[in-house]
Amino acid sequence: MKRIQHIVDPERLLLVWKPPLETHESRSNLAVGSIDKDGTLLYLTEADDYQKAIEQGFTGYPAFSLERMRHDNVLPTFLRRLPPRQRSDFQDFLAYYRLPPEGTLSDFALLANTGGRLPRDGFSVIPDLSQVKLPCELLLEVVGARHAPAIQEGYRPVVGSAARFQAEPSNAHDPNAVQVLLEDRRVGYVNRLQAKVLNRWLNPETVIDARVDRINGTEERPVIYLLIKVVSRESC
Repeated sequence: MKRIQHIVDPERLLLVWKPPLETHESRSNLAVGSIDKDGTLLYLTEADDYQKAIEQGFTGYPAFSLERMRHDNVLPTFLRRLPPRQRSDFQDFLAYYRLPPEGTLSDFALLANTGGRLPRDGFSVIPDLSQVKLPCELLLEVVGARHAPAIQEGYRPVVGSAARFQAEPSNAHDPNAVQVLLEDRRVGYVNRLQAKVLNRWLNPETVIDARVDRINGTEERPVIYLLIKVVSRESC
């Protein structure tokens, strides 16, 4: 089994919230806060995403009231979203995310590379890739696969297939949009919160290798994960 060797160890995480399915048919990942390595949570009160979240019923992360913009020492709380390291199946958890064996990851990097999703709420975290140094490897979830014309027309992705990225500056919703292509068929997009950095990596000086790592969900509603490696061409 392939394991990530060049871990993404960001300077900060974005706290992401998605409104409940039962109240919103159109659900977007909204960046409502940032978490720094020192354990400080800042609600991004001036950002468009935050304002949209408030309009859609966001009331803050349960442990951290919106009455304060800043909260300190939040990492222990967010780490409860992950299985404890002493659990007997923790190595399986690491393997699922293609992470190296226990003992090589900080708590912050562990949270960054696993997302901290729970089935009971709409929160997750993603690494802010803007200051990540190359080379790096990460698992990337393809957004909107179930709505992609290729999937709706019966195309079925295969684990191990090579993927490539293509910028879509004419996209009416987001000029930073990046398509994910398998066999030249669009199967979705890069998360819009990371698309700007992916755009920056799409240049002659950078090499991106991307392959389908796993496919969850159903054939009609797949959730596609890519394992990508990004290196500067000088180091190839």
